[in-house]
Order: sequence, then C-alpha cells, then structure tokens
Amino acid sequence: MVLKMAMRLLFNSIALLLAVVSFAAMNAKASTNRPIRIAALWSKNTASEYLCVLEAMTKQSIKQGHKVTLTSFEYNNSIPDLLSASEQIVSQGYDIVIGPRTSQEALTTAPVFEKANLPQIVPVASHEEITRKYRNTFRIIGSSESYSKKIAKFIHQVLEPKKIVVVSNLSSPYSTNYRSAILPNLERLKSKATLAYIDLIDGTTDYKTVVDKILKENPEVIYAPVYSVDLTNLYANLSERKISVKIVTHAGMFNATELLNEHYKPGIELFFNGLWDVKSVGHHDHRFKRLLKTDCKGMPENIRTAAAYDAFLLAAEMTKISAKSGANLVAAARKIKFHGILGEWKSEEFGEPYRPLPIYKFTKKGQTPFYTVQ
Repeated sequence: MVLKMAMRLLFNSIALLLAVVSFAAMNAKASTNRPIRIAALWSKNTASEYLCVLEAMTKQSIKQGHKVTLTSFEYNNSIPDLLSASEQIVSQGYDIVIGPRTSQEALTTAPVFEKANLPQIVPVASHEEITRKYRNTFRIIGSSESYSKKIAKFIHQVLEPKKIVVVSNLSSPYSTNYRSAILPNLERLKSKATLAYIDLIDGTTDYKTVVDKILKENPEVIYAPVYSVDLTNLYANLSERKISVKIVTHAGMFNATELLNEHYKPGIELFFNGLWDVKSVGHHDHRFKRLLKTDCKGMPENIRTAAAYDAFLLAAEMTKISAKSGANLVAAARKIKFHGILGEWKSEEFGEPYRPLPIYKFTKKGQTPFYTVQ
C-alpha cells in the first residue's frame, strides 16, 4: 500500500515537472514567435545609405520566414530632437536599436538605452567611451583607440623607424586624437624611435614649407593622420623632392586615390589601414554586392553601407542566441562570433569588437594588401 502511494506520488511529481517544462517551452516558443522589433536611428541628412541597406535586409529576412520589423526614427541635427527620438524608441518597446551615426550622437543616446537595458548597435561611431562607459552599446568598427594601437604596432614591428615625423591637423579632433596617441602607444611597445611634430590647420596652403620642415628632420616614416586635402598636397610636394620615405595614414580619413595617382613616385611609399579585410570574402560579400546592385541601386560600397549590413547581422545573431538560451539580448551579444562584410566580429571587453587590421600599400595599380595587424 505504502509502495503504491509512493509510486503514485512519484508519477504525479514527474507529471507536474513535465507540465512545468512543457509550459516553459511553450512560453519560450511563443516569445520567439513574436516579431523582433528593430529601431533604426539616423539623422535626416545621413539616413539614405544606412536605411536602404537595413530595409533591404529586413525584406530579405521576412522572405526567408524570419519575424522581424524595422522602423526608422529620423531626427534633425539637434540634441533635443535626438533625445526625443531615443525616448520614443524606449517607450514603444523596441528590442534593438541600430544607430546613430556619429560618436557625439551615440554618446548622447547611450545613457538613455543603458537605463532601459536596450541594446544599441553603433555601426561607424568610433569614440572609445561609447562602449567603455556603456555596457549596452556595441560597435561594428573598432574604436579610434584600437586603430591607434594597431597602427603603432605596424610602424614599430614592420617599418622599424628610428625617426618619425607626425603631421597632424589641429583643426580636426580625429587628427589630434591620433596625434596624441601615437607616442604612448609606441612607448608601450618599447619603441626607441624619436618623434617630431608638424602641425597644420584647416586652410594650410604652404606645403613647400611643411615639406622643408620634414626634410630637416630626415625621417624614415611620416605618420600623417590627416584628411584628403592635406595628404594629397603633402604627397604632391614630397614627390617633387629627392626623398625616400614611408607615409602611414588612415583610410577612414582620406579617399584620394585618383589625386595621389597623378603624383605617384616609387620612392614615397604610402601605407594605410583598411577598414575591412579583402581576404574575408564569403557568401555575405556576394549578397552585399548584389544588394547594392538591386535593392540599393546607386549606393556606394563603403564603410557606412558595409557597417550597416554587419549591424543587421549582429542584431540577427543576438536574437538567435537569445531565443536558444533565454538570455537577454545584451547578454547574448557578448557570446557572439560571426563573419560579416568587415571580417570577423566578436565582442571583447566593453563591447569593443576584435578585428585584425589590414594594411594596404598604395601603388600605381591602386591599393594592394600588404600586412595584417593582429
């Protein structure tokens, strides 16, 4: 009798346990069946490239049977308007935010989404504080801090100069940021190179004097984190002199291949970091190019469209892991590793992605892969 009662109690307990598990599974299934709601946050004057890619990928995902919606929240270039759009996103219960574009804008929105525990993916914002300070924010490209460290590593380990001239533009926060970072990054690597500094401002025209100052220092390497107009004028004036020197700059700051090609000189070697690795070509690369030819006809293949594509991939991976594990989307993002247009993405500390940095060499035939900084 006692044995029968014990067995019945055991069966009832198992049945109850199975019911609880079944109910939890049904709830989990129901939650995964709910459409994932993505908010795209972009300023009105920069929205077209990003939104076209995001909207095209949303359409493709729906065709493949995925439940996802995308809503665009456009704002004027003002902090109050940006904050208002961010608060609307929170109040309307969106799951993931992609955007905004600039570092200043992302630093404005990050505390709003942090408080709401809402993941924010910033495709091209590069200020290190965005992810260092806010745990809910994830970047697609590396921060300017990570680029600075890898550029210094390339200069020190590959070019091995004894003397470096740093040419920067004091009118540009990006340029001055890289200018101030190069020395401590080289010292961290125990480089014994000596540095000299030549500073430009917006509107500088006397590049002959700038080159005279450079030649006086007799460097093996010129580190020039400057924009197209400065770099082109610097290269053009250097090409008129009898000099062999290596120039290192940032691809994110210049786009002057045609202009440089007019002044090409073999003795002046120009190196620049790429923003994605040309070796990382896979099925996403083909889909991305096809998307730009069809859904987003006329849109350029550049860092902005590529980063928007990868931002959508990261959002998709977050929802996939969250559905399997039950983890919230922020926690899910820290477990992700995927290969997108910009190469491998995986979250390191502070939401900073780990990305090897490809270095290209400018030749008469165009940019040629030269080295990859790990």
